[in-house]
Amino acid sequence: MRKLMGLMIVLSLLLAGGCGSKEWKPYTSKEGGFTVLFPGEPAKADTPGNGVMYAARVSGGEVSVAYATMPMVPSGDAEQMRILHAARDGSLRSGKATLKSSTDGKYDGCNAVDYTGFATAENQWFVAKAFIKGSRLYFVAYGGPKSFIDSAEAKQFMTSFKLD
Repeated sequence: MRKLMGLMIVLSLLLAGGCGSKEWKPYTSKEGGFTVLFPGEPAKADTPGNGVMYAARVSGGEVSVAYATMPMVPSGDAEQMRILHAARDGSLRSGKATLKSSTDGKYDGCNAVDYTGFATAENQWFVAKAFIKGSRLYFVAYGGPKSFIDSAEAKQFMTSFKLD
């Protein structure tokens, strides 16, 4: 599972639609159970392990939402947090990034981990929220140079994500 979660974050930084400024519009994934603002139509790709990723490039960076259906619903907060920390750590390893910050918390009543990583070789930052809802593990992430990470566009993307 760690490899899958790492792959999802790495793919989010590689998979992209077009570049340039586009109009941000609500995008709803009925099968994913979420709505989020994307700059145009996101690219969609299946990922290993029953996962799906939606990603788009914006001027300066990339934004993505990914989810994977786990074989069973994790029981209890401790088990969910163990899975979330393993997913975070796997994404950092796969992206050859170091953890810069991490905060455990809640998102929409679900256990969540918000974290920031930095890949030195590519001089790229990424910010992600990972959380578990039922049997699904979600990642909402954006990445790029520091100027994009601190941008209003990146923050707008993250705060626009809503479960349906």
